Amino acid sequence: MIKIKYVKKGKCRNNGIGDYFEKGKDIYILAEKFKDSRLSFAIAIHELIEQFSTSYDGIDEPLIDEFDKAFEEERQLGLHKEDDEPGMDDRSIYHIHHVFAEKIEKQVIEFLGLTWEEYCKKIKENA
Repeated sequence: MIKIKYVKKGKCRNNGIGDYFEKGKDIYILAEKFKDSRLSFAIAIHELIEQFSTSYDGIDEPLIDEFDKAFEEERQLGLHKEDDEPGMDDRSIYHIHHVFAEKIEKQVIEFLGLTWEEYCKKIKENA
């Protein structure tokens, strides 16, 4: 079963605004809860697509977690900017899945009446 939850700021791993993980037979999709529900919805869609596509391609969640953890350690060393995303790093084992999920996320947000720039600004304003 897939469970989508909107959560308070800080409840996603790695200080993110979206997350996914498996627990037993369930898949949890987390998205930070924003006043503007379009933001939370688009984030949840991104996470759902990324989770499904990586799973479909046989990329195990622990490998993703391992990369994300190493990326965050590099961020602490000053090797990445605060808003850099692990999935956008070419070294990421799920890079193509993250890019694909972001393309869909952009389409969703534009369908819901925001430009990508407005969407990113609203997220940063609430950070």
